[in-house]
This record gives sequence, structure tokens and C-alpha cells, in this order.
Amino acid sequence: MRLQILNVAYPLARVGSDAVGGAEQVLAQVERTAVAKGHRSIVIAPDGSDVAGELVSIPRQDGNLDIAAAERSVRAAIDRVLAAEDIDVMHFHGVNFDKILPSNGPPALVTLHLPPDWYPSDIWTKPDAHLHCVSESQSRRCPQSAELWPVIPNGVDLDAFRPRSRKLPFALMLGRICPEKGFHIGLDAPTEAGIPLWIGGAVFGYEAHLRYFDEEIAPRLLDTRHRWLGPLGLRRKARLLRAASCLLIPSTVPETSSLVAMEAAACGTPVIAFRSGALPEIVEHGRTGFVVDTSREMVEAIRAISAIDPAECRSVADQRFSHRHSAAAYIGAYERAFQEDWRQLYEACPYATPFASPDWLSNWRLEYVKTRRNGRLSGLAAIGDMPLADYRDVLALDENSAHRVWDALPPCVLDELPPDSPFLFWIDVAAEDASWCPFVRLNSLNLPAKLRKNLRLQRQKLPGQFETASADQTTEYLDALFDLHTSRWHGEGVLNSEEVRRFHRRVAPAFAAYGMLRFHGIRTGDGKLRAVLYAFARGGRVYYYVSGFDPQLSEFGPGSLLIHYAMQHAISQGDHVFDFLRGAEPYKYRWGAENRINKRLRKA
Repeated sequence: MRLQILNVAYPLARVGSDAVGGAEQVLAQVERTAVAKGHRSIVIAPDGSDVAGELVSIPRQDGNLDIAAAERSVRAAIDRVLAAEDIDVMHFHGVNFDKILPSNGPPALVTLHLPPDWYPSDIWTKPDAHLHCVSESQSRRCPQSAELWPVIPNGVDLDAFRPRSRKLPFALMLGRICPEKGFHIGLDAPTEAGIPLWIGGAVFGYEAHLRYFDEEIAPRLLDTRHRWLGPLGLRRKARLLRAASCLLIPSTVPETSSLVAMEAAACGTPVIAFRSGALPEIVEHGRTGFVVDTSREMVEAIRAISAIDPAECRSVADQRFSHRHSAAAYIGAYERAFQEDWRQLYEACPYATPFASPDWLSNWRLEYVKTRRNGRLSGLAAIGDMPLADYRDVLALDENSAHRVWDALPPCVLDELPPDSPFLFWIDVAAEDASWCPFVRLNSLNLPAKLRKNLRLQRQKLPGQFETASADQTTEYLDALFDLHTSRWHGEGVLNSEEVRRFHRRVAPAFAAYGMLRFHGIRTGDGKLRAVLYAFARGGRVYYYVSGFDPQLSEFGPGSLLIHYAMQHAISQGDHVFDFLRGAEPYKYRWGAENRINKRLRKA
């Protein structure tokens, strides 16, 4: 599924792999991966940002920082993008996201890069803003919220950071120069330990940050052993991390993550960090560095740093800190956000079959034509080959949405539209007949006398009991269905492809979670499932998909018995139609089935 993603950066910080801020580096990593995966990426960020997709720039502020003016620029840019583009998901990275989040727009994902109490208290109840943390310690400090999604830990590009064979006798500190980062403490500890300290970073134009540098940092740099390096690019930072004997992180606030600690580990460089927020999750005490509580302990750790094996640091980085893991999790979060929007549309279309659900269609390589109302999906049509779907629905909330989807479609053939498709109601195009889909009306079920007699006799002889699966039996029933289907059709059945089996292993649990799955079976006295019927249910209609049974039970008619059992169960659930799906096989009409004819539309 190709998504169109709008990333919105913090408006005062440039985005790119060379950026000073961790949030800006993470944004660059994730959107670069999204582009490589075939998604479209649009990034709103200050002028001069380096992105893989399309940059919509706002004025860059290098002097006195005016956050209000920057927020106005971002809001205007968001409005322009949403008016011109079909955005599926928005991703916000700044602490000020609540001030620029549109009231009507597509689903929004928000990465909380900062401590939870730095955000306004009402963000935890904002609808359609899905929040997630970057570490477990940060997540534990968040209020309970239905909008808080699973943690996505940060990662780094391990290929850009490699160890070197020999370390040089200096300590290193990197990052934003501001009071909460504790750089003054980091300067004092190496002085007492008798080791030079090199500092790389940037001082942003906030009055408090400038004053901190002038009053706390500059005086300590009078020690000629220490060096102020200023802002560093990616390559220079990597060279310094490879060469340093250790990296110091004397942060005085609960850090939510630490990219530089991960980069140091990738370079085989031990980290000495205060026990702050997520730092103990990243620095493994005694293995990849030391976690300390006081400046005195930091001095002692500097003196003991040779006990840490650089090769072990790199090994841990390879296991835990690859940005590929976090980028893949972000892509999954984008897909989840889009599919939740899709599901809201699907649930609002009572005529839609299970084959139009996001759980079914998103598993195939399809193109989607979409229409939106106030940023949310109001119509959707899939284009491409759907080999396992008996119906090809189009979703539309109303006539206007249906026409907008139709007008946006390229020349194509929409095959197997169910008779109640909105396109057949609202689009004035001649429809052709496609497949027959026999169905039985359950509210007037009257089986032929001969069939009733056969069912009764077969049931009396059947060596087993009927049952209906619960959701937690889904895997057992799928495994049994695959085995039984293979036994019956000797490798020629519709379920014998491994790709098809993987598809149903994804779909069946999702359908079970939404109450759309129906599994019925016959279990014999030895505890084995000897026959399984696989069906779906939605809107009072049961869709009989496929079944399988042990050939040794053939004389008892297990296929017919299970169909009858499924019909009776459907009646007990208030369903009114049993749909045999496509195909005019004679056995379907023995149940008194009527024909329902799918249609075909051609878009010129």
C-alpha cells in the first residue's frame, strides 16, 4: 500500500541527518525509509532542511527565535498541503503539535520526543491524535490514554558509525547546549579526572541557552585541555565518536532517549551517563558504559573506562539500535492509522462485504482511489488483481462521494460488483452481468424433504460432534482446515499455496477480533477436528468461503452437515442470508438457493 505522508517538524529546528536535535534526526531517518519503501513523503520544516521526499519550507530563524511566527508559518503550510494533496497520515514531531494540529484532517501520529510533563495536559484526550513514546521509561510516566500507542524506540544508522582500532585519551560531549543537558557538570568531571574534554554542539537563540553558555560553559573552557568544537556534521561527529575514550551524558532531566548514546555504542565507545529517564535502558551498566548518580561517580567512571570492551559496545548496538527497526515500526504505525480511517469508512457502509475491509484488501498490492471529507475518507475503490475476493465492493458514504471516486478512477474494469454496490445505484453507466452468487434466505428456510431426510440420517451416523470455534481457537481451526483441504484435494485446492495460507493467517485473526469470523467444525472422540467450515459474517449475511473434511468421513456427508449446522447457527445469531459466493455449482441449488448476479462496470 503506497501512502502519502505529511511530516511536520518542530518549526525552529532544521531537519536532516546532520541536525543537532534528536527529533529532527529521527524524522530524517523515518521519511528516508518511507521514500525507499515507495511511499510519498512531504515534509514541512525550516528552510535548509535535508529530506528524501518533498520539502515544503518555512522561514528559518537563526537569531532571536519567534515561536509564534513560526507556528503561523507551519499552520499555513499545512493548510496548503492538505488543500492540494491527498494526505493519508500526518506525523508531528514538535512539542507544539497541539497548536498546529488541524481540527479537520487525516489521522495524525505524534511522536513524543520530550518528557511527558513538557506537553500540555489536554493532549492525552485529543481525538485523532495518536501519541507514542520513544522509550519505556517515558511511557511509564504518561497518563493513561486510549490514544497512547505502543512505544517505538529510536535507532541510528549503524553503517554511518564504525569502531576504530585505537582510542585517544579524551572524553566527548555532544548535543544542544542548554541547562538541562548538564554540560557544566560534564566539564567539571573530566577536569578532576585529569582528562581533556571536547564539546560539540549548538547554542540555539533562546535567551536562557545563550546566558547558560556565557555564564556556565565559557568560563570552564579557560582550561586549555578542553576544546569547544561548535556544531558538527554527521561525518565529523562519527570521527570524534570513534576516537573518544568515552562519551559523557550528564543530563539533569529525564531523557526520553539518546541517539548519541546509541551512536557511541555503534562506534565502540563507552558511555558514562546519569541515571536519568531512558539512559539506563540504553547504557548497560558495566557492559557498554556506566550509569552514575553523582559527579563524583562520573569522575570514578572516567578513570575506570578501560574496563569496557569496545567490541561489546558495538555488539550491543548491532542487536538493539538499528534505525531499520524503528523505521519499520513507524511505517507500520502509518499503515495502522490509515487503516483505522479506512475502517471507520467501512463501518459506515452497512452494505459492504468482508472483502472490502482493510484487513482483506491491504494484504494485496493494489492502487487506491480515495475521496475525503474534512480530511477523513468518504469513498474508496481498489484497483488491481484481487484473486481471493468473490465481491469487489466500492465504499462510499453518499452519492457525492461515489461520483468523486468514479471521476477519479483511471480507465479500468470494475468486476464482480455486488448488486447493492453504491456505484450501481449512483453511477449512470450501463452494467454488464458478471458472476452468479447463489444465496439462501434464512428467514424463510424450507429445505427439500429429501435433503432434510438425508441430513437427519447422516447426522445419526456421524462419529463426532459439531462445534463453533471461539476467537482463541482460530489458529487451531486454520491449521486443521489447511490439512483437511490438502487431504481432500491432493494439493490442487485453493488453500494449498503457501502465499494464500499466509494471507488467511493474517485475515482470520483480524476478522475474529471484529466478530466477522465463523469457524464451524466436527470433532471426533479422539479430540481431532475432522471437518471444518470457514465463513465470514457481516450485516446479517454469512459468506461461506471454503471447507475441508477427512475423506474417511465422506460416507457421512460432513460437508452438507456442516453447511446445515452453519445455517442453523446463523439463524440463531439473527442472520438472514447464507451466501454461497461465486459459482453456480449444483450442490448450492439443492439448498433452495436463488441467484444474485454480480455486475461489471467499464470506466473509459
